[in-house]
Amino acid sequence: MNEEAVISIPRRDVWWVKLAAKIFSIPAERKLVLDRLGTEVWELCTGENTVKDLVEVFQEKHKLSPKQAETSMITYLNQMARRGLIGFLIKNNHDK
Repeated sequence: MNEEAVISIPRRDVWWVKLAAKIFSIPAERKLVLDRLGTEVWELCTGENTVKDLVEVFQEKHKLSPKQAETSMITYLNQMARRGLIGFLIKNNHDK
C-alpha cells in the first residue's frame, strides 16, 4: 500500500465555473493528497467493498473496537462524499 495517494479533481465543466476560472485563474484541476490512513481507505473504495467491509478491515488492521472503527470510517467516508470523491450505492433487500 502506498504512503500517500494524490487524487486529481477536474474543474467542473459548466459555464459559470469556466467564466470564474478565466477571471480568477482557477486551474483545470486540483490535487488532493491523502495521508497514509486516507490512502488506505481510498484504496479500499473499489466499488466492491461495503461500508461494513471497510470498517472490518480498518478495525482489524488498527486494533480498534468495533465502535471506534465504525465511527472513524463513517466520518471519513462522509467527508469524502461531501467533497464529491465517492458516492454510496444503497442496495435494497431485493438486490443480490
